[in-house]
Amino acid sequence: MVRKKTRNIVSSKNNIIAPEIQARNVSKGTTNITTTTGNIYIMQNPTTELFLFRTSSNNNWTLIARNEIIGIKNVGDNTPVIVFFETDFYINSNNNTYFVCNGSNITIEGNNRTVYVSLFFGGLVSNIGQNNITLQNIIVSGINNSLTKLGGWIARMQFSGINCKIINCGSNGDITEDAGGIVGAYASSGNILNSLEVRNCYSTGIMKKNSGGIFGAYASSQFPSTTFNLSVGKCIAINCFSIGRIDNGSGGIFGSNASSYSTLFTNIIGSCIAIDCISIGNIGLNSGGIFGANCNNSHFSATTDNFTIDSGCRAFRCGSNGNLMDRFAGGIFGNSHYSNRNTSLLASYCYSLGTSTYSEGSGGIFSKPIDFMRTNAIAQYCFSIGDIGLVVAYSLII
Repeated sequence: MVRKKTRNIVSSKNNIIAPEIQARNVSKGTTNITTTTGNIYIMQNPTTELFLFRTSSNNNWTLIARNEIIGIKNVGDNTPVIVFFETDFYINSNNNTYFVCNGSNITIEGNNRTVYVSLFFGGLVSNIGQNNITLQNIIVSGINNSLTKLGGWIARMQFSGINCKIINCGSNGDITEDAGGIVGAYASSGNILNSLEVRNCYSTGIMKKNSGGIFGAYASSQFPSTTFNLSVGKCIAINCFSIGRIDNGSGGIFGSNASSYSTLFTNIIGSCIAIDCISIGNIGLNSGGIFGANCNNSHFSATTDNFTIDSGCRAFRCGSNGNLMDRFAGGIFGNSHYSNRNTSLLASYCYSLGTSTYSEGSGGIFSKPIDFMRTNAIAQYCFSIGDIGLVVAYSLII
């Protein structure tokens, strides 16, 4: 039971309270921290590996139970909350945790601390539907460990809300199927007003099947649901880069199926934009230096498409530096044969560097299978250097 008159932090199995802060187990395995003071500070004891928190109004550190999910919420949503990381974190089988945004107007300030991960990991921060969420100055190191499918090293799957941002973050570690080096799959889904801007971020590691160096698969795409969640928002990557081999439908910045949908009940498709981004690494089967396979993809037939807004995947001043190592690879866009009409694939002032091991279907900007009768694909003021096969035949150079 919460002791409303308590003036000092009191810790018990179920409740932790202070004059201007409450932390309680809202469900088994979750500690929810609510504050009116504006600032929350998180640290980890290097010996016990237990997490602790305090607020700007109370200097007493309070323990968080081992393996608890840490929820962050402000009072009334109008009070901005800043969560500061005070130490490096070690997330492992001894203390497996992540953060959940349970309110809007929250900034998680990593203070350039490093989060070391040594287990199968789904991501550091979850946000589904809360607005004005910012993650900044966080580094996650997962070398020799794995993301879960669809996960993201910094932001977990379905990270979405209005005016959300991830700034100056990085990851080191391989990127699993459909996952993202910064953000997990299905980013910015659920609301046409949702937007997620990822700026000045990087990843290093192999991009495995359909994954992305920054965004995972299905960015700005409909999230599978029995209730048909039809609306999707916008994902933007600005001044980001990835270093690592790009395999099997993956993209150096966006994973496969960016800006896509999958039911007969939606007529709105999102948009994914890359600005001043680069990838460094060889490009494999169906993969692209910036966008992975099947941008603007849908399971409609060409005769039943009915879009109401102009949407699509666009790259501005982006480039890739890697050889095209397999069929249907593209220096900017991967195999986008199933991209739909009335949407656009645009590469403007982009470039690719590298030779092609496979001339079959590879291209310096777009891969061969683009169907220009169904997809408005334009390469504007772009160039390629190296033996890039049939680039001129399959990319419009203006």
